Amino acid sequence: MKKAILTLLFVFLLQTACMAFESSIKFVQVTDVHFDAENEYKVKVLNETVKDINKLKDVSFVVFTGDNLNSPQPEDLDDFI
Repeated sequence: MKKAILTLLFVFLLQTACMAFESSIKFVQVTDVHFDAENEYKVKVLNETVKDINKLKDVSFVVFTGDNLNSPQPEDLDDFI
């Protein structure tokens, strides 16, 4: 009987801890932007994306993954950042 109660208590605490952890982390992933400073459309889309992300509530962090730049030029990196 003690084992069963302890097992149920452990499962309950584990589930509660997982639910608390899940609700505390919210992130946004943006991938394959292929940013090109010369392409007005891509500049506009990236700017709008950043604005939309900034409107979100309770975001812990944003991750840019994939191909962020269309070509590896220093000026594109400066504009992208």
